[in-house]
Amino acid sequence: MKRIYFYASDPFTEAEPRIKGKKNEKFEEYKEKNPKDYEKRVNKSGIIQSFNHEIAQQNQVKLRVGRVMFEFKDEPKGEKVYGLEAKTLIPHLKLRQKQIDALLAHDITKLYCTKLGGYILLFSKDTDFVPVLEAAWEKGFEVFIANIKENLNPVPPDLKKSCDVRERSVAEIVDSLPKSQHSHKKNNSYSKEPFNSSLKDQFSKKN
Repeated sequence: MKRIYFYASDPFTEAEPRIKGKKNEKFEEYKEKNPKDYEKRVNKSGIIQSFNHEIAQQNQVKLRVGRVMFEFKDEPKGEKVYGLEAKTLIPHLKLRQKQIDALLAHDITKLYCTKLGGYILLFSKDTDFVPVLEAAWEKGFEVFIANIKENLNPVPPDLKKSCDVRERSVAEIVDSLPKSQHSHKKNNSYSKEPFNSSLKDQFSKKN
């Protein structure tokens, strides 16, 4: 593996500068009327921040961070009053990823414009990437779509036309991972590469 590109959005943060004006008023209402969901968002945000930080520290991994769009939507909360169901509207926060697809397409384009051939393994089944993947193939890259055998969502036909599919089970992937750092140090054979040779060899194998 030359490099791994990992795509993620900014985690939710209360200091988000885009929450202002009417959105800020809605945000304060959301915190007041839906405190459990707000607390869950804050806790999850801390986990995501830690995860992104750890990913960014890994050798040969490039973290690409998109933006988050905030939406507030009032949804009914079922309650019973005197045996009758009443509908109380509770504000909910909806987060939508932005720029991720554009960043990924940009990186693939930059790759085939600056490198002479190679391999691209994409962990996505989004058919929006078909044009840029076809362009990479025309530039001499071998393009693969990763698929987990246990995943019930099949690879779309449009992607199969443009790329080969590399399918592995969870057990096969785990078996291909490097051993613990402790065992590597003991054998004095620790590699900075995130994958061992047995997994890298899978890219050149045909199904």
